[in-house]
Amino acid sequence: MINSGHQFVEFVSKLGTSALSDLTKSIYNQKVNRESSFARGLTGNGVLSDETLDRFRKEANRESLSALKTAWAKELSGTDPASINYMINPFARANFLSARALAATSNEEALGLISATAVDVATQWLFGLEGVRPRNFKAGLSFSTAEIPKVNNSIIVGDGGNYVTRMKYVRDIYEHETLSDIIQSGVDRTNSTGLEHAVVRLGPNSPYPGLKVMVSGGTHGINFAPGEITTLFGHTHPAVTGASTADFTALQQLNQSKQYIFEGLTGQKLLIRKP
Repeated sequence: MINSGHQFVEFVSKLGTSALSDLTKSIYNQKVNRESSFARGLTGNGVLSDETLDRFRKEANRESLSALKTAWAKELSGTDPASINYMINPFARANFLSARALAATSNEEALGLISATAVDVATQWLFGLEGVRPRNFKAGLSFSTAEIPKVNNSIIVGDGGNYVTRMKYVRDIYEHETLSDIIQSGVDRTNSTGLEHAVVRLGPNSPYPGLKVMVSGGTHGINFAPGEITTLFGHTHPAVTGASTADFTALQQLNQSKQYIFEGLTGQKLLIRKP
C-alpha cells in the first residue's frame, strides 16, 4: 500500500496495478536495451549478468512510482516541470512542488519538497529572479544570501541553459550507501524539484573541506566558487540534453579525468572525459 496523500492514492488506484506494471516494464526495458547496446559496443557482447538485470528491476520499480508522482503533480497543479514557465517563474515551481509534496511517500521526501518550495519563493520574491540565491550548509550554520560570483575561474556544470545558481547543500554522502542508491537519490530529487543535483567533495574554500556531499543548483546548472570543491563525481540534468561545453570545461578546471551525467526521468547515464 502506498503511504501518501489520499488524492495520490486514489489516482494510483484508478490507474490500476496494470498501468504501474506496464510503466515499470517500460523503464526496465529501456535500461536493459541501453546497457546492452553500451556493452555490445565495448566488448561485442550485449549479454547482461543476472546481477545487473536484478538491479535494473529494483531501479525500475522505484523510478516508475517517481514518474507517476510527477505526472500526478503536473495534472493537479497545471504546471509542466519541463516548461519554460516552470524554469523562470518561482510561483509556478511552488505550485508544482506543493502538489508534488502531496504525493510524497516518506517524511524526508515531503520535508525536502516543502523546504525547497518555501526557500525558492521567499528568495525570488525578495531579491528577484537573478543574482541572489540562498546558501544553507548543514543544520546549525547560519542562513544567508550571497551573489553569484562573477569570476572567470568559477566552475559551472549544467545543460547549457541560463538559469544557473550557486550550489546549495542537500545532504552528506555516507560510507554505507551504494553507488546505485546515491544515483537514484539524485535523480529522484531532480525529478521532484526540477533542479540539477551533483555529488562533490568539498574543497578548502568551503565550510567542511574533504566532506563528500550532495548539492543542488538551478534548473540549468550549478555554480561553484573557486576552491569550493576538489572533485565532481557526477551531476544530473532534468531533461535529456547531452553534455554541455561547461561540463567538459569543469573537468579541465578540476584536472579530473571523467564524470557521469544522469539525465531525464530515468537517469539516463552519460560518461564524459576530459578533452
